[in-house]
Amino acid sequence: MTEETAPAGSQIARHGLLYTGGVLVQGLATLLVIPLATRLLGKEQYGHVAIGLSIIQIGAVLAVAGLPAAITRAYFEPRDGLVRARAMMGLTVGLGLIVMAAALVLEPVLGAVISLSVASVGAMTLVSGGQAVLRAQGRPVLFMVMAILSTVGAHVIGLGSARFVDRTANTYLTGYLVGVVLTAVLILVIVPPVRPWRVPGAVGEGVRIALPVLPHSVGMIVLNSGDPLLVSRLLDPAQAGRYPVAMSLGIAPLAVLSGSNNAWAPAIMGAPSEDRWALLARTVRPILWVAVVCALGVSLLAPLAVHVLAPPSFGHQQLAQLAQIMSLCALPQVIYLGASSVIFNQKRTTALAITTPLATLLFLGVAVLLVTVLGLPGMAIAKVIGFAALACATVFAAGRLAHVPWHAVSWVPVMSVGVLGVLVLQFVPSSGPALWLQAGAAVLLGLAFAARLARSGMHLESTAGR
Repeated sequence: MTEETAPAGSQIARHGLLYTGGVLVQGLATLLVIPLATRLLGKEQYGHVAIGLSIIQIGAVLAVAGLPAAITRAYFEPRDGLVRARAMMGLTVGLGLIVMAAALVLEPVLGAVISLSVASVGAMTLVSGGQAVLRAQGRPVLFMVMAILSTVGAHVIGLGSARFVDRTANTYLTGYLVGVVLTAVLILVIVPPVRPWRVPGAVGEGVRIALPVLPHSVGMIVLNSGDPLLVSRLLDPAQAGRYPVAMSLGIAPLAVLSGSNNAWAPAIMGAPSEDRWALLARTVRPILWVAVVCALGVSLLAPLAVHVLAPPSFGHQQLAQLAQIMSLCALPQVIYLGASSVIFNQKRTTALAITTPLATLLFLGVAVLLVTVLGLPGMAIAKVIGFAALACATVFAAGRLAHVPWHAVSWVPVMSVGVLGVLVLQFVPSSGPALWLQAGAAVLLGLAFAARLARSGMHLESTAGR
């Protein structure tokens, strides 16, 4: 909570690995639930569940806006950080309870699927508020346990409810809501909120930080997952059905970076003020290496993965190439994450309400042009351009708020390794012996990188200047 408690570079990496491991466990477990749910409920009922889960996924992002980041930032205030963070958490809890109550009361109007899904959004808001405090406190294990319970645990209760009570979407979503509510209750016991009016200025500060993040969040949703809709509008339905297979692989490194950022951002916010921006600049390059390894790993595994995920009629060669191109989004994402931490630290999030929508509009415009000319490869290229534009715009906005010695020249060799590696792999076949050779190379790359982390202890502060 004070300057003396700022995590060291090795702790950033250690916590980042824990967050990333938790994200991977959460994702894999959720994937395992899907075949069970589809077989238990059938097409029609699972279709309603899928709609509900989409509402939960998008609503959970929009409902909290920038409040979790505001809570984490408040924790590092030198005098009353913990109390201020818990007061902002209290605001988040209040908003979540209002959403839950309104959704359940309006069930006759909204319908059961929408009502239960929106109520789950409200419960997820409570979980997000508590996780923001846990993230600031440097408690990654508890953070990820709460994340897994509120998603995988909720799915398991939903499955059990549908299996033993009634095989309908309503029963499944009711069980899911129960799972999220139980997680919310648990996290409120671990991190009790404070009534927001007890801390002068906490509500106003939280609202000032969070509200401008709403348009930013909408833009991020479009950048991350809007391309399948664009493809469906610009090309035929068959192409729209193929594209998400490649996209799910290509953006996988973003989940790893999101886990790393759960450790990185609090470390920057909690650093001594005189060293904060120097620490940020020093740690960009090592995290860029993480992004490069992830991008190359996905690119090497993509030819084998598409064989598993889709039948030959989907066109394995092109799907692998699309995933490889989109994996490059991880490189500018690191720059964006670093620059956005400046904006949140300075509590000037209005900049994000401008930069992210502008980058999104550029992405949409470029996508329409490139898809018309190149087809699906144009969509993948447009996605990378969109993330690059977001990174550039965010760095520009951050530069108006604080002087960060970025050392951008040192990024060029690292990013070049990723870009050149992906370009070379575009011309390697995705079948026969080449497929297995690439998969083996991915395993060796992962083992070598893990050995490097273990050998060095991943002391980011000392390696960043190399």
